[in-house]
Amino acid sequence: MFFTGTFSGGGSGTLERLAVLRFEGDEIGGKIVNLLPYVAVTNVSDRAMWKVPEITPYPILVRADFLWNDRETHFGAHYFIVDAWLFNERLDRYVKAFSYKTKTKYDGGDGGPVHVLKRERQEILRRLQDTKPVSALTAPDAGSPQWR
Repeated sequence: MFFTGTFSGGGSGTLERLAVLRFEGDEIGGKIVNLLPYVAVTNVSDRAMWKVPEITPYPILVRADFLWNDRETHFGAHYFIVDAWLFNERLDRYVKAFSYKTKTKYDGGDGGPVHVLKRERQEILRRLQDTKPVSALTAPDAGSPQWR
């Protein structure tokens, strides 16, 4: 189950924690487990769960969150960090497959929702194709390009 919880300090920004939850055990001794590490997005972000069966049988979490540089306004155009999270069967958890900064600045959502993932879809799919098979993913290795 994909789950989100939103936090607000009362200002114009929010932080949304993302979780992929699974119930383990039985009705008496069961528990809910989050299969993601800490993953969050701000109100100036885009996130989705994609089904891409040619890459993995599991849903893929993709997100794009803004980088706030000098002389940019809250809802102005920004570069975004895009990353994808794949389920690793061996680790029984989601792991980050890659992360990159967009080459283009996108609107920060002043007129409505942010739409980065749709515009970056081809690049994201290309990078997903270049990752190792999901069953071969291991813990992040700083020397491996797929973890940058």
